[in-house]
Amino acid sequence: MKKIISMILAAAALSFFAAAEETAFKESKAGGQGVILRDGCVLWNKADDGKIKWIGGTSKNAASGKTFNVTSEATATLVSSSGESPNSSFYGIEMDGKAFYVLKSQVWVSDSAKPAVMLRGNIICRRPLLSSFMQEASIKPVTVGAIDGPTVNGFKAFHYYNAKKYVVETVYLTLNEFSESKADLEAVELHAKLNSTTDPELKAKLIDTINTSGCSEELVIGF
Repeated sequence: MKKIISMILAAAALSFFAAAEETAFKESKAGGQGVILRDGCVLWNKADDGKIKWIGGTSKNAASGKTFNVTSEATATLVSSSGESPNSSFYGIEMDGKAFYVLKSQVWVSDSAKPAVMLRGNIICRRPLLSSFMQEASIKPVTVGAIDGPTVNGFKAFHYYNAKKYVVETVYLTLNEFSESKADLEAVELHAKLNSTTDPELKAKLIDTINTSGCSEELVIGF
């Protein structure tokens, strides 16, 4: 009897591991446009073992505000510096003519996805009311995803990456607290490069470029 039970358990274990192997990477076609909301978002690649990893020379980081086309949706194991995370949710994307994978929790995807810049990042509300402001909001300018919809109480809804919770949330900004201009979006991308370099000459050049770019005064003050 014990031998039979052992055989049954062994067969069940084999079935489990076979099923796990089969579902290690699942992908289906999808469409739409997206916006990177997390600054320094990792653009991952699929390895030969079906897991999503950083692959040197191929994977890279993207600044917030970058747009992309969605090609698929995928579920896979993410291998990062903190370990393996099974059943992670990704979008397969195309950006600058190359294919990558991004975590769904760091981007916003919609048929009408477009980026905007939060000019005064310390005024973010959970509801379209000034009394509902978020105390944990960042002070620096941040890229957000604009939501097409009505203006309520002088507020517009946006998708925003909450760096403390590691998720994208819907938040509200007053109409004078954001910008969709190309100069402002480029200024935020330049600021990300500014934060990632230690070269004093490059820093000075980037600061000069930002200050003479024609971007909103609030962004220059924010930097």
